[in-house]
Amino acid sequence: MESTGLVTNGSGPSLAEHVAEVQRMSDQLVRELQELLETEERLYERLASDLAESKARRDRYTRALRDLMGEARKPAAKPVRLRADGAVFRPRQQHLDELVKVLRDGPLTSEQIIERVDFSHDVVRRGIKVLREEQQVRLAGRAGKTGRAYLYALMPDGA
Repeated sequence: MESTGLVTNGSGPSLAEHVAEVQRMSDQLVRELQELLETEERLYERLASDLAESKARRDRYTRALRDLMGEARKPAAKPVRLRADGAVFRPRQQHLDELVKVLRDGPLTSEQIIERVDFSHDVVRRGIKVLREEQQVRLAGRAGKTGRAYLYALMPDGA
Protein backbone atom coordinates (compact mmCIF):
# COMPACT_ATOMS: atom_id res chain seq x y z
CA MET A 1 0.00 0.00 0.00
CA GLU A 2 1.31 3.44 -0.96
CA SER A 3 1.89 6.00 1.73
CA THR A 4 -0.52 8.94 1.26
CA GLY A 5 -0.52 10.04 4.86
CA LEU A 6 -4.10 8.81 5.18
CA VAL A 7 -5.09 5.87 7.27
CA THR A 8 -7.53 3.49 5.61
CA ASN A 9 -9.01 0.33 6.93
CA GLY A 10 -7.97 -1.45 3.76
CA SER A 11 -11.52 -2.29 2.73
CA GLY A 12 -11.90 0.18 -0.19
CA PRO A 13 -10.26 2.82 -2.32
CA SER A 14 -8.27 5.50 -0.60
CA LEU A 15 -9.25 9.15 -0.54
CA ALA A 16 -6.61 9.91 -3.17
CA GLU A 17 -8.17 7.32 -5.46
CA HIS A 18 -11.60 8.92 -4.95
CA VAL A 19 -10.19 12.34 -5.75
CA ALA A 20 -8.48 11.01 -8.89
CA GLU A 21 -11.74 9.34 -10.01
CA VAL A 22 -13.74 12.54 -9.44
CA GLN A 23 -11.12 14.49 -11.44
CA ARG A 24 -11.35 11.97 -14.32
CA MET A 25 -15.16 12.24 -14.28
CA SER A 26 -14.95 16.04 -14.22
CA ASP A 27 -12.51 16.08 -17.13
CA GLN A 28 -14.79 13.74 -19.10
CA LEU A 29 -17.79 15.97 -18.39
CA VAL A 30 -15.87 19.07 -19.55
CA ARG A 31 -14.90 17.32 -22.82
CA GLU A 32 -18.49 16.22 -23.45
CA LEU A 33 -19.87 19.71 -22.76
CA GLN A 34 -17.26 21.27 -25.06
CA GLU A 35 -18.28 18.86 -27.82
CA LEU A 36 -21.97 19.69 -27.26
CA LEU A 37 -21.21 23.40 -27.36
CA GLU A 38 -19.23 23.08 -30.60
CA THR A 39 -22.11 21.11 -32.16
CA GLU A 40 -24.62 23.76 -31.06
CA GLU A 41 -22.42 26.57 -32.40
CA ARG A 42 -22.20 24.86 -35.80
CA LEU A 43 -25.98 24.35 -35.79
CA TYR A 44 -26.54 28.01 -34.81
CA GLU A 45 -24.26 29.23 -37.62
CA ARG A 46 -26.04 27.01 -40.15
CA LEU A 47 -29.48 28.19 -38.98
CA ALA A 48 -28.39 31.84 -39.06
CA SER A 49 -27.17 31.37 -42.61
CA ASP A 50 -30.39 29.59 -43.58
CA LEU A 51 -32.41 32.41 -41.99
CA ALA A 52 -30.53 35.08 -43.95
CA GLU A 53 -31.05 33.16 -47.19
CA SER A 54 -34.74 32.66 -46.38
CA LYS A 55 -35.25 36.37 -45.70
CA ALA A 56 -33.54 37.28 -48.98
CA ARG A 57 -35.78 34.83 -50.88
CA ARG A 58 -38.88 36.14 -49.09
CA ASP A 59 -37.98 39.72 -50.02
CA ARG A 60 -37.41 38.75 -53.67
CA TYR A 61 -40.75 36.89 -53.79
CA THR A 62 -42.54 39.84 -52.17
CA ARG A 63 -41.06 42.31 -54.67
CA ALA A 64 -41.92 40.02 -57.59
CA LEU A 65 -45.48 39.61 -56.34
CA ARG A 66 -45.90 43.38 -55.92
CA ASP A 67 -44.53 43.94 -59.42
CA LEU A 68 -46.86 41.36 -60.92
CA MET A 69 -49.86 42.79 -59.11
CA GLY A 70 -48.91 46.35 -60.05
CA GLU A 71 -48.62 47.57 -56.47
CA ALA A 72 -46.38 50.47 -55.55
CA ARG A 73 -43.26 49.60 -53.61
CA LYS A 74 -43.58 52.51 -51.21
CA PRO A 75 -46.62 53.05 -49.06
CA ALA A 76 -48.99 55.71 -50.31
CA ALA A 77 -48.81 59.12 -48.69
CA LYS A 78 -51.37 59.96 -46.04
CA PRO A 79 -54.46 61.57 -47.50
CA VAL A 80 -54.53 65.34 -47.22
CA ARG A 81 -57.11 66.61 -44.76
CA LEU A 82 -59.58 68.89 -46.49
CA ARG A 83 -61.87 71.49 -45.05
CA ALA A 84 -65.63 71.25 -45.60
CA ASP A 85 -65.33 73.50 -48.66
CA GLY A 86 -62.74 71.17 -50.20
CA ALA A 87 -59.70 73.36 -49.52
CA VAL A 88 -56.62 71.98 -47.77
CA PHE A 89 -56.74 72.67 -44.03
CA ARG A 90 -54.61 75.63 -43.05
CA PRO A 91 -54.65 77.34 -39.65
CA ARG A 92 -56.14 80.81 -39.57
CA GLN A 93 -53.76 83.72 -39.96
CA GLN A 94 -54.49 84.86 -36.39
CA HIS A 95 -53.29 81.45 -35.15
CA LEU A 96 -50.12 81.70 -37.25
CA ASP A 97 -49.49 85.21 -35.92
CA GLU A 98 -49.94 83.98 -32.34
CA LEU A 99 -47.44 81.15 -32.94
CA VAL A 100 -44.87 83.64 -34.25
CA LYS A 101 -45.49 85.89 -31.24
CA VAL A 102 -44.93 83.01 -28.77
CA LEU A 103 -41.75 81.91 -30.55
CA ARG A 104 -40.24 85.39 -30.08
CA ASP A 105 -39.48 84.27 -26.50
CA GLY A 106 -37.05 81.67 -27.82
CA PRO A 107 -37.00 78.03 -28.97
CA LEU A 108 -39.96 75.95 -27.74
CA THR A 109 -41.31 72.45 -28.21
CA SER A 110 -44.80 72.00 -29.62
CA GLU A 111 -46.04 71.00 -26.14
CA GLN A 112 -44.64 74.23 -24.67
CA ILE A 113 -46.30 76.20 -27.46
CA ILE A 114 -49.65 74.49 -26.80
CA GLU A 115 -49.42 75.44 -23.12
CA ARG A 116 -48.85 79.10 -24.00
CA VAL A 117 -51.40 79.58 -26.79
CA ASP A 118 -54.10 77.09 -25.75
CA PHE A 119 -54.59 75.83 -29.32
CA SER A 120 -55.22 72.20 -30.20
CA HIS A 121 -52.23 70.02 -30.97
CA ASP A 122 -53.38 69.76 -34.58
CA VAL A 123 -53.53 73.55 -35.04
CA VAL A 124 -50.07 73.99 -33.52
CA ARG A 125 -48.58 71.14 -35.58
CA ARG A 126 -50.07 72.38 -38.83
CA GLY A 127 -49.24 75.99 -37.99
CA ILE A 128 -45.59 75.13 -37.42
CA LYS A 129 -45.58 73.22 -40.70
CA VAL A 130 -46.98 76.23 -42.59
CA LEU A 131 -44.54 78.62 -40.89
CA ARG A 132 -41.63 76.32 -41.74
CA GLU A 133 -42.76 76.12 -45.37
CA GLU A 134 -42.95 79.92 -45.42
CA GLN A 135 -39.44 80.01 -43.86
CA GLN A 136 -40.56 81.96 -40.81
CA VAL A 137 -39.79 79.13 -38.36
CA ARG A 138 -36.90 76.69 -38.27
CA LEU A 139 -36.09 73.47 -36.47
CA ALA A 140 -33.73 74.52 -33.67
CA GLY A 141 -32.83 71.15 -32.16
CA ARG A 142 -34.23 68.54 -29.81
CA ALA A 143 -35.32 68.64 -26.20
CA GLY A 144 -36.73 66.48 -23.44
CA LYS A 145 -35.34 63.56 -21.50
CA THR A 146 -35.28 61.30 -24.55
CA GLY A 147 -34.42 64.01 -27.06
CA ARG A 148 -37.44 63.14 -29.18
CA ALA A 149 -39.21 66.52 -28.92
CA TYR A 150 -38.30 69.07 -31.57
CA LEU A 151 -37.47 72.65 -30.66
CA TYR A 152 -38.84 75.32 -32.97
CA ALA A 153 -37.53 78.89 -33.28
CA LEU A 154 -38.04 81.89 -35.50
CA MET A 155 -35.68 82.29 -38.41
CA PRO A 156 -32.86 84.68 -37.50
CA ASP A 157 -34.22 87.42 -39.76
CA GLY A 158 -37.87 86.35 -39.34
CA ALA A 159 -40.77 88.16 -37.69
